[in-house]
Amino acid sequence: MLTMRRISTVAVVAALVAAGVCCAGAGWTAQVAPDLVAALVSYGQENLDADSGLIEDRMGEPNLAESSPGTLAALLMQGGHEQAAQALLAAILANQDTEIGAATNGLFRWYGGEDAPYSYDATLYAVPPLAWSLRHHRQGLGDGADRLAEALQRAVAAIRREFVQPEEEAYLMLQAAAYASAGAALNQPQLVAQGVSQIRSWLALVKAHGLPAGHSPTFDA
Repeated sequence: MLTMRRISTVAVVAALVAAGVCCAGAGWTAQVAPDLVAALVSYGQENLDADSGLIEDRMGEPNLAESSPGTLAALLMQGGHEQAAQALLAAILANQDTEIGAATNGLFRWYGGEDAPYSYDATLYAVPPLAWSLRHHRQGLGDGADRLAEALQRAVAAIRREFVQPEEEAYLMLQAAAYASAGAALNQPQLVAQGVSQIRSWLALVKAHGLPAGHSPTFDA
């Protein structure tokens, strides 16, 4: 399994925009401050990579996993950016492995480009905001909504190929968020239940033994 990357500033903002996925089973969406949404929309507009159609990170790389899905969610949340949102979605989906039978089928690339490898970590990061966008703004995605639903199905199948123990809490949380958000978006309650079950197993572990990996300024949140 790949080494977990440090979350960048842009990723933190994207995670806040996608906060509603954590409430997948509760039937309501967390409120996000309009200024925060506007900041992410502005960042996306100023850092759009013309070649890949993805959003560049602070290093100037077209970053699918951290920068692009959260920007998509922000564009849809603010409204009035349907064309830009649909173009960004198309760029994101172009970087998922759709080859039937491939070992990486369903995984997304971390960075845009045909030479960039497909990444399990990137898929865990990308799924929750993509699922949120489908669940809450399907109309704004236009014809891309059905393609996104298919992409989420492939991504979930890819995520299932890795079994994560509660002790691997960073990956467990990311998996649980992916399952719950995709389940809510695809109307598949069993996926939501799987995410909830993972969180409960982690809570039981923490209650009995404390945080297995100690405290982290990013994943504690």
